[in-house]
Amino acid sequence: MSKMTDALEEWIQRYGYGTVWFNKLRSENTIRTYLPNLKKYCNWVKKNPDDLIQLKLEGLQSINTPHEFQAENLLEKFLSSSKFPLSVKDSIRTTVISFYKNNRRLILAN
Repeated sequence: MSKMTDALEEWIQRYGYGTVWFNKLRSENTIRTYLPNLKKYCNWVKKNPDDLIQLKLEGLQSINTPHEFQAENLLEKFLSSSKFPLSVKDSIRTTVISFYKNNRRLILAN
């Protein structure tokens, strides 16, 4: 793989939930697309992969409170506020949904 992909692989492997997700990616093409997407999302929301799952876990433990959908709200804020082109936002959205799904923490995304 490329140096950029290698650096992103090192980054994702630093996080337990990142490693779980990365190990479930099925092809090099998916890896080349999804790794930069998740990194862009994490940078934009100022959270690492483990923080993202922690946000979802807090939400699952806080039913009927403002925290219940905080992971979903964060993704929606990214989609509505970031300056990325729509095609990039759509790709990042797909990546983020994959990240949560492959860590057994489904995210409700529009």
